[in-house]
Amino acid sequence: MRAARSSLIIILIAFVALLLQSVFSRFLAHHPWGPYLTLPFVFALAEAPGVHRLQGAFTSFVLGYMYDAFSGNPLGIYSFVFVLGYLVARLACWRLSFRGPAFEIVLSFVLVLGNIFKELLDQLVQRPDLDFGYVARFVGNVLPFSLIFTI
Repeated sequence: MRAARSSLIIILIAFVALLLQSVFSRFLAHHPWGPYLTLPFVFALAEAPGVHRLQGAFTSFVLGYMYDAFSGNPLGIYSFVFVLGYLVARLACWRLSFRGPAFEIVLSFVLVLGNIFKELLDQLVQRPDLDFGYVARFVGNVLPFSLIFTI
């Protein structure tokens, strides 16, 4: 019962965060560089002692599903990403025994880099004649902005 209550509290807090994100997303950022306000909840679940793997994976799935519903994406895309992020963070915590905010910041940075390179790949596929200067400016402009909202 206690585990279900804690998951429900996390889901309700994330729901409020998604409401705020959807209201202020017009002012904060443009697509695809918006903040992921629910991602820190996923990482906190992964490193929290006493959270069962199934409970954390299910809560991460619900958070991703809510993110899909709020963002208008096809349902299931961010659900998969959030559960995968949870499992990777859980494995990293288990293997490396990292705890605390420093680990969450590093993991957020790694996932932001993955998102940047995904978008950069889309740019390179659409316009293959781009030079290294454009790629460096793209990463240099997007990385600080994206990290600010993720961290």
